[in-house]
Amino acid sequence: MRPSTLVSTLLVGGARSLSNYQLVGNYSGVAFFNNFQFFSDPDPTAGFVKYVDQDTANSTGLAGIASSDQFKDVAYLGVDSSSTVQAGRPSTRIESQNSFNSSTLFVTDIRHHPGGVCGVWSAYWLVGPNWPYGGEIDLLENINLATTNKYVLHTGSNLAVSNFSDPTVASSTGMNINGHFSNLNCSAAAEGNIGCVVEGQNNTFGSEFNANGGGVIALEYLPEAISVWQFGRTEIPGDIFHGTPIPSTWRRPDAHFMAGDGLSLEDFFYSLRMVFNTDICGSWIDKLWQTSECAALAPSCAAYAAQNPAAFKEAYWLIGGVQVYQPVASDASATGITVVPVANSISNPSYRRHVRRFSQGHVW
Repeated sequence: MRPSTLVSTLLVGGARSLSNYQLVGNYSGVAFFNNFQFFSDPDPTAGFVKYVDQDTANSTGLAGIASSDQFKDVAYLGVDSSSTVQAGRPSTRIESQNSFNSSTLFVTDIRHHPGGVCGVWSAYWLVGPNWPYGGEIDLLENINLATTNKYVLHTGSNLAVSNFSDPTVASSTGMNINGHFSNLNCSAAAEGNIGCVVEGQNNTFGSEFNANGGGVIALEYLPEAISVWQFGRTEIPGDIFHGTPIPSTWRRPDAHFMAGDGLSLEDFFYSLRMVFNTDICGSWIDKLWQTSECAALAPSCAAYAAQNPAAFKEAYWLIGGVQVYQPVASDASATGITVVPVANSISNPSYRRHVRRFSQGHVW
């Protein structure tokens, strides 16, 4: 079934009895890239990658607005898959121009991500200024052929979170999660800089995630807790479609982070910018390459990435949009807000010939 991509106009004032959130940012459609800036500095994680600027991404087809029989006007971010290279494979990384603090809900429609590819470290994340101070929240991240997502927090100061995977803690707090904790120390200064990690369920990352049409990732950042939901394409709550999200009515979150000592998270996570990037190799992959399922392909990740451009054809993002919500002010007047709803079904289309260049919100 072809999903609807029509724009719905909702009156927030009339929906307040259903949701205490109002839309404050709609990053979608042909204007998506107006809200982001391209990162073209050397890779901070020492990857075999060359992040390109906006003009280069636009002119070489590594970024654009994609449409097909199944969807219309979604953001495309790719990796060069046609050239052998010597000094890093061209790729893309974008960061939001706006930054955000607590009491914010992010709802992100991911239709395809660069997962399930040897040599690729892809991530959708939020990061504060002066990393690790200001914090980092990883919403969709893993490497190589991984099939499970990792929800991770990194902090500059010491922060330990409660273990909601522990039945005793879950029972006493009433909080259950779909994932499971594998580390509780968020500090970047801790050995290995692992962060506090919740391991996702099967097929929340990689080729099966893409084959199933991706899904919606929702992040609710409150002063006392950070909650993440990852909804498959067929389980997206109806209130998300209608632009009136009510997280308290959703199923249990996939990840839930609270400071073990009751500290406010606002001191650890602030001025957060959204980031989408596709790294090639990098410190995480390089450290594990020799023992990974990809090791038989080449003696090193860089050697593989340099000589096998076609291997990166599936290393691309299709982003249906990001809607950002914040609490309705008690004295706010009713405001007409245009909301682009996420689609409730999607196939794995062939759309590449329909990727169009962008320029300040206008398609060429």
